[in-house]
Amino acid sequence: MEQSLPSFVRRMVSPIRWMRRRITSRVVSRSGRLARILRFPVPGSAPWRRRILNVGREKALGDVLMCTPVLRLLKQKNPDCHVRFFTDLPSLVEGLPYIDEVLPWSARPESDFTALEYENAKPFSVHCSKILGDLLGLNVVDVRPDIVFDGDVAASFVHSFERHPRPRIVIQRDPGFYTPNKRWPDEYWHSLVESLVVQATVIEIGSEAVGLPMVFENYLDLRAHTSLAELAALLSWSDVFVGPVSGPSHLAAAVGTPSVIIIGGFEGPFVAAYDDSVRLHSAVSCAPCWKTEPCPFDLKCLRMISPEEVAAEVWAILQPDLTPEGDSVRNAVTSPNAASPSTT
Repeated sequence: MEQSLPSFVRRMVSPIRWMRRRITSRVVSRSGRLARILRFPVPGSAPWRRRILNVGREKALGDVLMCTPVLRLLKQKNPDCHVRFFTDLPSLVEGLPYIDEVLPWSARPESDFTALEYENAKPFSVHCSKILGDLLGLNVVDVRPDIVFDGDVAASFVHSFERHPRPRIVIQRDPGFYTPNKRWPDEYWHSLVESLVVQATVIEIGSEAVGLPMVFENYLDLRAHTSLAELAALLSWSDVFVGPVSGPSHLAAAVGTPSVIIIGGFEGPFVAAYDDSVRLHSAVSCAPCWKTEPCPFDLKCLRMISPEEVAAEVWAILQPDLTPEGDSVRNAVTSPNAASPSTT
């Protein structure tokens, strides 16, 4: 159809379309009422109003967790909606009262399905859960994620670490293979841990043991040695988490553990914007970059964040809690909203 138009008309249409896409992209990246209207201009057409809703997220840990505030709000607004969630990580969401069925990602329907993805809104200016909420026509305000884990498994796992003194600090060095520009330099981690173990127990987590080895008293290496339930238990039992924006950073928010998040300039400070997190972000000219190839500036944005600065933030969180309060694992259903969704 467009090819049949005169050439001068086609030349006019192209920049108009480009400008419309540009404006739409900027609105969507900021979330809000206008973004939802652009997605669902017909009143009453938003997916959250349906009787049966097929939604899902393929991976990974943090991405699936960020879907939970959206589905929690959906059930509050439409308690009669039958929510079917498709994912490769079922253990993250099984047992949450606002999800009626948890099914494999491979079983998702070809039509009448909404993938909860935020990637098309990059670079965004709000928490990812708000972007995901817009996909269903929902205004997500409470972005704290939920998770349910077995309290008996949790208690048994952390029992073996009770002899290690408080405060207990969980760290994560490795942000994952696909996001190397999130990785704070190893020598900085070494310096940070060396200073923390003088007064605390430091426990490292991660999918594999990579990077500069650490040999310190009061340092434990649990990389590649925790199940998902055990990781949730460990974070729930610890006093503070330190690491990049990652699955464990969102998991720490879900279990209510304060965090110091080392962001640098890879992404904005909004992704990890939880009430009990300190976000160390470098506002360099190239941020946020979202680059997956090696940084051409030798990770200047991360090197601007010193071990001393991170340690100071850790102790600022810990100082009011230095008096031991016991070693109980926090409530397995980690959000008060998760127990009984409101129907108002």
